[in-house]
Amino acid sequence: VSTSPDGYGFVIKTKDRAQQFIEAVDAVALKQQIRDLLAELGGQPVSRLELVATTHFMQAELRRRGHPASEADVVRNVLALKPHFNDAQVVDALRLLSQKGWLE
Repeated sequence: VSTSPDGYGFVIKTKDRAQQFIEAVDAVALKQQIRDLLAELGGQPVSRLELVATTHFMQAELRRRGHPASEADVVRNVLALKPHFNDAQVVDALRLLSQKGWLE
C-alpha cells in the first residue's frame, strides 16, 4: 500500500507471494464452496452467523491445542465467550457444521 502519486488515496499492489497464492487458488472449487455456504447461511440473522462462526472457531481451536473437542467441551467454551447463547443453540450450530462437513 502506498500513497497515490496525485496525493489523493492509495495504491494497493500485490507482492509476488500474494500473486502466487491468488494463482494457486482453485477458483472453481472456491466458488462452489461459497455457493454452498450462501445456500445454507445466506439470509440468516447475524446472531446465527455469529454463533456458527464462533462454534466453528472453538472446535478448531480446541483440536489445534490437542483437546478432544467433545460436544460438551465446545458448548462450554462457546458459552464462555458468548454467554448470550444457550446450550441448545450451540449444539444446533455444532450439528450443522458436522452435517455439512465444515469441521476439521
